[in-house]
Amino acid sequence: MILLDQEDNRITASCLSRFLGLLQNFFVEQNVLCIQKPILGENTGNWRFIDHPLKVCFNSDSVLSIADKWSGTEHGFSFVDFERITKHKVSKVVSIDIIGEVVWSSAKSHFKTTTNQDSKKITVKLQDLSGMKIFVTLFDQYCDQMCQYITEHVEMTHFPVILQFGKFSVYKGRYSVSNAYDGSLLFINTDDVKEIASFRDSFTTIFEGQTSASFSSISKSMHYSLESGFLTITDFCNTAEVDSVTEAKDLIVMGTIKFIDPKWYYMACNWCMMKVEKSDNGAEVIYSCTSEECIKEKRVIDAFPRFKIMLKVQDQTGTVDLIMFEGGAKQVIKKTATDILGSPPPSKTAAIVEVLPQELQELIDRKFAIKINVKTFSITNRYRTYTIAKITDNPVIMRSLDNKHNSEQVLSLEGSDTTVKDCMAFSENNGTPESVGNALKVIDSEKDYEGVKRNLSDIYDVDDLSITNSAKSRSTSSGKCSTSCSEGEEQLQVAGTVLIIEFQGSSKAEARKSVM
Repeated sequence: MILLDQEDNRITASCLSRFLGLLQNFFVEQNVLCIQKPILGENTGNWRFIDHPLKVCFNSDSVLSIADKWSGTEHGFSFVDFERITKHKVSKVVSIDIIGEVVWSSAKSHFKTTTNQDSKKITVKLQDLSGMKIFVTLFDQYCDQMCQYITEHVEMTHFPVILQFGKFSVYKGRYSVSNAYDGSLLFINTDDVKEIASFRDSFTTIFEGQTSASFSSISKSMHYSLESGFLTITDFCNTAEVDSVTEAKDLIVMGTIKFIDPKWYYMACNWCMMKVEKSDNGAEVIYSCTSEECIKEKRVIDAFPRFKIMLKVQDQTGTVDLIMFEGGAKQVIKKTATDILGSPPPSKTAAIVEVLPQELQELIDRKFAIKINVKTFSITNRYRTYTIAKITDNPVIMRSLDNKHNSEQVLSLEGSDTTVKDCMAFSENNGTPESVGNALKVIDSEKDYEGVKRNLSDIYDVDDLSITNSAKSRSTSSGKCSTSCSEGEEQLQVAGTVLIIEFQGSSKAEARKSVM
């Protein structure tokens, strides 16, 4: 449990289970207590809710009574600004409080924990008053709390929230903010919390020029289940039709993976996830990041592998070139690129491993339903490689797509002796079939590759929340198309032996934990 005094000082408190029967009726959230004869103990642990070396302990000599008056703040928030979070200038061993406007939400997802327990999560994007944004992941009951609010307020395009006693962590250079087990408090757009009302008014004043459309994805994305995203929300098309799309949109294709490029990963900056440049001084490989933010902050760069899988998918009408980054790849492989490569760390090796691992080989000749992003960049520049946003071989989805589209005529070759089978066939060098007059010509993809530097921020997999900065582009010419393989100690004020303290339990469940 957490105690708050009238000067906004916070401290952890605990009670041994053998003394709990005498005092547990006092331990109710928002109770104002007069505490006599407390004792102090060490506040230890690898992670702590409060950054204080001591904690209040209750025993059989402790005397508690309900006080009539409280003159301190109600919640005792201590907010951390988003810039400190994004620059990793936040303690990883102490809880944090954050406040922001929810401007985007992912769909709720279900998964198994490392102990094989069922769990669920939702990720939201928060924006502060300066316009800076961070991502926050809410698990289990906090996920349910957020989903329930969005469901009951479908007309809301953005709203303020406070996460108190949240957890900040950094993994491989990337920060994450989430609820801290079941000890956090989540306040969603309530007038009962004056900090939320004040933030909401300020946000509206600052960003009043933005239209509701700027925040329109909250309720929509939350309701996009895997099945509805494939069957009802996104348009379906055959692979031969993808290149003829004239407006940016998401599409569903269904086909078989026939080829995967052996250059299946890239070395990413541990800060921004963009592709790093490599130099070798003879003793070791040194990586540098060219992103403006990393250069400006003079960051020390390390690198680690991330998926960038170029593949060809084929259906009855032809083939399409796709690229699958970390988010999509983990949906089907269930591993990271680091998991596959193992030791030694690839960041210390001199060359990219150009061998297709078994985990990727097993994807070849498997049929999937694939959601792809067709972006304005691809249409304008005739860049014919598309990013995979989601991929699944869920039998219900696959069967439904088959039933929905099995009556469509997929290909007509009038006046030609060439069979559909011939049109679908791959050459031994994994070329792409091209129609020239009434004949078929196989393009050698290796010979037609042409590297072009470009920004992938418009086409990167949004589910992965990261961007790589390199890609290759296919050039086009008359009668031909080429294939491309892109986060002071404060003293508790004590007057004699009497403390006027408001009990601010991080949660009832956490209070139960603390009395062990």
